[in-house]
Amino acid sequence: MSSRRCLVACLLLLAAHDALAAWWTFGEDYPEHKTVSGDIGEIGPTQSVKVIKLKVPRCYSLSYVSVQVVNNHAQPEVTYDEDTYTVTIQYQPGQSSASTYAVAAKGSRILCCKDSGEEEEVQEKGGEEGWGQEEDAEEEGQQEEEQNEQ
Repeated sequence: MSSRRCLVACLLLLAAHDALAAWWTFGEDYPEHKTVSGDIGEIGPTQSVKVIKLKVPRCYSLSYVSVQVVNNHAQPEVTYDEDTYTVTIQYQPGQSSASTYAVAAKGSRILCCKDSGEEEEVQEKGGEEGWGQEEDAEEEGQQEEEQNEQ
């Protein structure tokens, strides 16, 4: 729950810079749906493309994705692939890409879906088998190293 509060706080901070911000929305924003995924971050001045893979809890389906990008000099192209839960922020060659972004995704529980009881289990969508597992393995390795150091 605290990560959701942090995401909302970051979205509000970014909204304060509304004159410099651009918004993109995908899907339908139903008031009864809850925020189930999100991400915030920065795009460096030489990074022309940022791909954000949203992690969606098992037994949930996304209905709405909101993306905000704050950049003083250029406006990127933003797309959302609902099949892979992927947001892409892309700048044209020569554009200044130094910016911050916030992504929030809302969804609802899939009826008749049997949850395994693990709240943190994430759906993996995409064409490649094992998509997203590489990052999880790296995080687990880092956590084990930290525990061993203590």
